Amino acid sequence: MTSTHAIQPLPSPSGVRISIDELDPTDPNGVIATWLAALKTLKANSNFNDEMSYFRLAGTYLSNKYIAQLTQWKPFTNALYNVIPDSDKNKASFRIPYWDWAKNDQGSIATPLPLLLQSQFWPLNSSTENPLWRFVNPKVYDANTGTGKAEDLHPYPFGDVEMGQYVIGNDLISNGSTSLWSVTTSTSRCVLPGSQEFVNGNNRMDLLMTNFKNAGWYNNAHTPDIPPYKTISDYVHVLLSRQYTSFNSFATTAYDPVPDANDPNRYGWLSLEYLHNNLHNWIGGPVPSQIGHMNDVPVAAFDPIFWLHHAFIDALFATATEPLKPFHTDTSGTLFTSNNVKQTKDWNYSYSAFPTTSGRQKDLIMMINRKYGNGMQHVVGRAIKDGVPGAKNDYIINVLHALDQAYKIHFFLGEIEANIADSNLMAHPNHVGSIYTFSNSGRSRCSNCSNQKALNKLSRAQILLTVPLIHHHREGFLAHLNPKGDGGVQEYLKKSLTWRVVKRDGTDVPVKDNPNLSDLKIILAQGKADHFPEDDTRLSVFHGDSYNTFWQGSYPGQDSEPPESYIIKNLQGGGWMYKD
Repeated sequence: MTSTHAIQPLPSPSGVRISIDELDPTDPNGVIATWLAALKTLKANSNFNDEMSYFRLAGTYLSNKYIAQLTQWKPFTNALYNVIPDSDKNKASFRIPYWDWAKNDQGSIATPLPLLLQSQFWPLNSSTENPLWRFVNPKVYDANTGTGKAEDLHPYPFGDVEMGQYVIGNDLISNGSTSLWSVTTSTSRCVLPGSQEFVNGNNRMDLLMTNFKNAGWYNNAHTPDIPPYKTISDYVHVLLSRQYTSFNSFATTAYDPVPDANDPNRYGWLSLEYLHNNLHNWIGGPVPSQIGHMNDVPVAAFDPIFWLHHAFIDALFATATEPLKPFHTDTSGTLFTSNNVKQTKDWNYSYSAFPTTSGRQKDLIMMINRKYGNGMQHVVGRAIKDGVPGAKNDYIINVLHALDQAYKIHFFLGEIEANIADSNLMAHPNHVGSIYTFSNSGRSRCSNCSNQKALNKLSRAQILLTVPLIHHHREGFLAHLNPKGDGGVQEYLKKSLTWRVVKRDGTDVPVKDNPNLSDLKIILAQGKADHFPEDDTRLSVFHGDSYNTFWQGSYPGQDSEPPESYIIKNLQGGGWMYKD
């Protein structure tokens, strides 16, 4: 029988969530030890009728809409808290840590993951498996019937009939192979589809690290006097610098054909969900050469790293009004909504690195600049200081696309050889950004994916071009950063920008005259921005009303499509919007 659990805010006084790499993982009495022990207990629960078992938490999490998932993190944390024994001295102040995958790390991109997330065994040099390494099905069978010895106990495949109503069905991984999630007994990251590693569960950390390094999107090794940085930091910096006025525009990729006319960033198609999606791709691994549970919507939350990833999403803030199954405010079955959980203070926790309390706005701005501003602030700021013509211009690619299939779109400034495999595209020197839809195109229990497809929902994303263009100017390919004139950016982009659409099976999708990509629209725009690299107390300013489209189309080399054919002009904002 399924039980109903009442989830309450964590006890007072308010606790602090700290980044995982700021905690001592070797302290046997520290927060990490408490957390790993609780996670181990939660994962070991094989009673899947219990809504608070790890299996049920992971499975039901993904049945909610993305908006709900952003805030559902809070009650999940409390479910973890409930399994900590009262005798643990850390229980009263325990708050789950988070993984900041975007901070500059003093400019290094060599080790994007903390040691705790890289290690199969913890403590190091022990034979104890790290609870963060994978989730193994706790339902087991005795290979030598009746012995009961640990070495004779083996986990059932998630698709075995013994899983009953909770079986993970024969859903094809969306990569064109015959591999099935149902045959797996454990989660994995970046393994070969269909291999024994895929079945038994393993993590290829060497490949995962390479994915992160390749996804530097555009590192600035060409400018030795400016520290290297992860471009993902740049994107977070821009996201947090813009003054969003609506949840939708900040948090989700959902396209709104009639945005709020008073939203100064209605032209800004960068969102928290867009950044979130790319992390799933890098951690799971680019199909078809790699696959992992994080890469596919219906099973992503089974990987323990999912919750650290979403803890950081929670730190970056989200709020909405969606029911949050299976969490209840009382034992009568009243469901939480995101309105119940939108304020971290109401749940008695805060983030050490995010000073959001009243009167600390200056501290928050300084944190944003120091953690994430190493790219946009300093590269563009240096160009302005050096007198590069047009350096205050900001260039972006806005992308409109459908959600009816899982694919990636890779963008390049310059030529890209036709025979390069999808898994190597992000490492190409001309690569400037990618979009990963994080959808599911096969048979799936992802009801949200199915609903989005049925409603013909469109998504939006944004690629930042200013920093790559500055490097192209420094390397002599681009005369200046003014939009027009001899050697101007507009003509340069029309001539040099190209893109490839790749399905999850690794095959290219033709972008010209392809009815399956009829909703794909690439929109190039230019606006104005101010940056303050020498003043940590000031955020970059992106002047939303200054942006104007100078090209739009569906395939490289195309003459710009007439706006009236599918675009209506927002005269107040200077932006283009898809005609519904």
